Amino acid sequence: MLKAPTYLKASYCANCNLTMQNRTDCRGRCSAVNLLINNTHPNIQGLNGCLNSLCTRGYDSLPYADADVIGIGVFASYIMQCMFVVIIWFGLAAFYLYKQRHPVRYSQHQSQPLSQPEKSTTTDPHASHSQPPQPAVQRKGHQAVFVDFLVQFHKAQCYFSSTLQIASLSYGIFDTDMLVTFSLIPIATNGVLPVVFAFVLLFYHNRSTMDITILTVCTWALASLVYWILYSHVVPINQDFTGDGERYRAYQQFMYKLTALDACGGYSALAVCPRNFELGKRDISGASHNLRAMTPIIWSFSSICLVAILLGKVIKWRRGRPRKSSSGQSKYRQVKSGSDAEAETDAEADVHTSSETIQTPNPPLFRTHRAASIAYWITTICFLAGIGMQLSLLSIGTSLNMMDRSNWSFGQIVAVTIWAEPLLGYLYDEVKELLWSRFNIGNVPK
Repeated sequence: MLKAPTYLKASYCANCNLTMQNRTDCRGRCSAVNLLINNTHPNIQGLNGCLNSLCTRGYDSLPYADADVIGIGVFASYIMQCMFVVIIWFGLAAFYLYKQRHPVRYSQHQSQPLSQPEKSTTTDPHASHSQPPQPAVQRKGHQAVFVDFLVQFHKAQCYFSSTLQIASLSYGIFDTDMLVTFSLIPIATNGVLPVVFAFVLLFYHNRSTMDITILTVCTWALASLVYWILYSHVVPINQDFTGDGERYRAYQQFMYKLTALDACGGYSALAVCPRNFELGKRDISGASHNLRAMTPIIWSFSSICLVAILLGKVIKWRRGRPRKSSSGQSKYRQVKSGSDAEAETDAEADVHTSSETIQTPNPPLFRTHRAASIAYWITTICFLAGIGMQLSLLSIGTSLNMMDRSNWSFGQIVAVTIWAEPLLGYLYDEVKELLWSRFNIGNVPK
């Protein structure tokens, strides 16, 4: 019994220091000196004052969530991932509109050589045969540089998202924990929607190579696994979300987990507050509704688009397989007339040029460029709407005051600088392109 006041003092002090976002009262009302008269007698007035401070300070009485999951730097990195995809889409749209309005000027910029072919100056007649002149180096063009940036950014976001999903699998997602559920579901969908959106852009611009395809599918699979594990915890809790009892239960689980302390036996000392579960009840109810309603739409739409692209790549591969006749030539070419064969050769040359200059080719699922463009614009506009929904899910951490905006620790800075590599690479390539177009300096090293 003599140790009971000491344990009580330790519990209140630990609760204050570990939960309160504003710890000013921890040095006053909830200080150890104010909670005890001596080693055997607690200060009842001091305990009541500390408890009143904990129960009436609102969000300041609650702790921040795990900074590794919802820190300011990590949160900024999630937002940057979505915004980069949107910016890239607008950039590609601007190139498309410029090409439609100025086709002649666009083709001239794309075909202008970076350097002239080197002429042989030797008088030896045999030297020209052994050392042919070097062909002219073609400029990449601003659009090609921009699409290269898209490729590098997509790789960076796939590695970033995959790492987050692997870490989530070891974060206790198999237990029903509303705090973990609210924190990690937006991260899981952030590994699906922006990744598939960027992959759609790469596919349309003929840059979805096999390595990028495998990386995208693996990232989507990991994010989907984490998402459905977490979503299975949300649905049973809110099967009848129209009832006040279910709202209270979801809110109670979230608040208990957020303020649970080892000093209180794994429970929250805020449970003694008479109106503890009124704070932020509407915000948490709205966040739970968004998780249940929006995330299935985001995952389903992204997954359907990914499957459609994979089918399109299979069709493109099958159409590109050669069909040889008994003489070793393509049957398809044998039945062509002279003019048709010439037109076909021009079309193939155009496709080859588009793959080099990153012009927009026709996706294999469509016979006409008009149908491909319509499908592309409709799909990407839907993705933009999905990005808006995803940003609203990411804002759950800020709406519930779970984030310390001033805690720029080592890990938070690392999380933001993950996007520096593709961005700096794009700026360097763009500077090289500007040096050539403005100052005719084309020998800048890669």
